[in-house]
Formats: sequence, structure tokens, C-alpha cells
Amino acid sequence: MSIDEQLQNLDRTKIDFSREKNNLLNTALRKITINLIKQGMDNEFIKRTCELEDQEINELREKFKKLDMARQEKVALNLIKHGLNNEFIITTTELQEEEINALKEALKKGKIEIIVEQLNKKFGIVSNEYVEKLKLLSNKELNKIGVKILDLENLRELDRYLMDCAD
Repeated sequence: MSIDEQLQNLDRTKIDFSREKNNLLNTALRKITINLIKQGMDNEFIKRTCELEDQEINELREKFKKLDMARQEKVALNLIKHGLNNEFIITTTELQEEEINALKEALKKGKIEIIVEQLNKKFGIVSNEYVEKLKLLSNKELNKIGVKILDLENLRELDRYLMDCAD
């Protein structure tokens, strides 16, 4: 390799290194900004500390809000799965009652879909009558049926089980 080629390679390496260094600095700066946002610092303080513009700070605030909401929803789902009441979930997360109820409904809908798929696989296509009956059950009862399906021999056994749940 000629000296010119070696110098060109060296220049490319310097450019790559410089680009990587800038990427790392930007990542670190964004992490610092998110931590300042978490601590409730205002834009003026963040601008002075991180040398960012309002638009960049607001974009990071929105990103943090979305991440924080996703985290809270995950915590709420775990609390719902453990059977804790809405009041406890509201005090543990910053979610509102409507949001918690929406999560509960989504969880229930998902369980019903899985149970129906299991029933279809085991017994062939089941009627909407079963879907409607499943919708009337609690999350706890749906969990039990999800396990009970493994032991069912026919749909009559499911009918009996659903009748027991209704009583």
C-alpha cells in the first residue's frame, strides 16, 4: 500500500472515530437531559446544562413521557394480574381509573382470544355462544378455564364448567 493510500485510510479512520465520538457524546447528553427531565428541571436549566435547544428538549420530554407511560402500564398490568384493586394501582402508578379499566379489558380480551383459539384447536370451531359466555367471566375464572381446557374431553364438560362459574 502506498503512502497516499495509508494517509487516506488514516483520514477515514479519523473521520470514523470523530463520528463515533460525536454519537457517544450525543447519547450521553440525551441521557443527562432525560435524567434532568425526570427530576423536574425546567427547559432553561436544561439548556444551560446541556446546551440543547427548546425543540430538542421538548422532543426528549415527549419521548420520556411515552417511555414512562409504557413503564407505568407494564407495572399496572402486573398489579392487575395479581388481583390488586384500582385504588392501589392508581396510587402505585400515575394512571387514571379509565386507563386501568382499559388495561383490564384488553387483558381480558386477550385471554378470551387465546381460550377461543384453544377451544377451536381442540374441538373444532366453537360457536359465538361460548365467546359470549366467556365475556361474562372474571379474569380469574378465565385463567382457570385456560388451564381446565387441557383436561376437557368435550364441549359438554365446558358447558358444565361455565354453568358452575355462573352460579
